[in-house]
Amino acid sequence: MSVTRWLIMVGMVLGVLVGAMIGVGVLFLAQERAREAQAFPGCFQREAFDAFVQGLPAPRGGDDLFDPVTVPDLIGACKIGSAYAVDGGYIFYAGEYETLLGFDDVGWGYFPGGFGTGLGNGSWEGPRFRMLDGPWYTWSASW
Repeated sequence: MSVTRWLIMVGMVLGVLVGAMIGVGVLFLAQERAREAQAFPGCFQREAFDAFVQGLPAPRGGDDLFDPVTVPDLIGACKIGSAYAVDGGYIFYAGEYETLLGFDDVGWGYFPGGFGTGLGNGSWEGPRFRMLDGPWYTWSASW
């Protein structure tokens, strides 16, 4: 095999690998954008969420805390899938959302003292937060 032919083959393999890496990068970027868009559908109404959490006990602490909370299907205009008491607050899963690959959860969080570093467990992994207003945050978590 000549050197030229070998270099052409190596170049082709490298081209395919670089193309695949770019494609995967674009896919993950698109998924991140879709997750952010899904977590903030414009339905959040602070007054409605504030009224709901006023009926809940004050948030407790505990790294392993992940207790279900009874929640209506709607809070204001937001569809709610489920809710849990977590360390220092409450999280609300956005109901009926679709992410690009289906590996992410999104929703809202209420953390009157800010969210701690102990959040996340086998059911709720690697949550990332973005402040909405006062003690309210949006979050996304991948599994």
